Amino acid sequence: HQANVEYVQADLRSFDLGISKFAAAVCIEVIEHVSAQDQNRIMDCIKFHLEPNGWLLITTPVKKDGAPMTEFHEHEFGRGEYFPIDEKHPLTPHNPYAASKACQELVAWAYFRCYSVPVILMSNGACLGPGMRREIFVFKWLYNILQGKPVVLEGGDQTRDLTYVSDILDAWELVMDAPTEKVVGEKFQVSYAEEITVKRILDMCFEACDKRTEVIKMPYRPGEEGQRECFTNQKARDVLGYDPKVSPTEGIRLTEEWIRKEVLK
Repeated sequence: HQANVEYVQADLRSFDLGISKFAAAVCIEVIEHVSAQDQNRIMDCIKFHLEPNGWLLITTPVKKDGAPMTEFHEHEFGRGEYFPIDEKHPLTPHNPYAASKACQELVAWAYFRCYSVPVILMSNGACLGPGMRREIFVFKWLYNILQGKPVVLEGGDQTRDLTYVSDILDAWELVMDAPTEKVVGEKFQVSYAEEITVKRILDMCFEACDKRTEVIKMPYRPGEEGQRECFTNQKARDVLGYDPKVSPTEGIRLTEEWIRKEVLK
């Protein structure tokens, strides 16, 4: 995203505790743990093991080296106790996958308090845009609509906060460029901060594709009924100067264009 930033990608599932030597060899200044569901739908128990233990796999050697660590995740909030949800909101996971995210956050703070690992936590709503995971509902809907196929709507009144990939990358860079005393030991919510029902998002997908297809209505997924992604990004705006540029409507349009031109070509 920036010319002076080089990303070195690695898979936690294949890491060993040699990460410390690896980081030193390539002069890594910041380690980003991008917490996400595996592309394939694996068992909840495996997800629950992989998420927090993957974090431990990084922090165990890194606590000796002091490289700042940022962690990006979503879905650690399932039942809001107040709205909009800010960084001080208690973790309220609504399914085992969300619980794995909450567990990671607790582990991160434990390493920060116990070993002074320079941790920065960042959270966002559902990410969309070129290269997005194909298991995400927005991708599935746009992909099917463009081909004239039916789409599945599970529930409908639960909400999401759609955040475009370039805005999330901007947030990464703002954190990496910020003085450490302003960001280490802090959590930032970097969603777009617009709550939209899932059924409205489906209408937005139809509008972006300029066509409608059959809608197959299904019950809510377990734990989904009543879920709200209603976030505030005011802290990120105040501390980082975060200013997301791509609205959910424009993000869906750009994602539709990518799927139409690149995925379905």
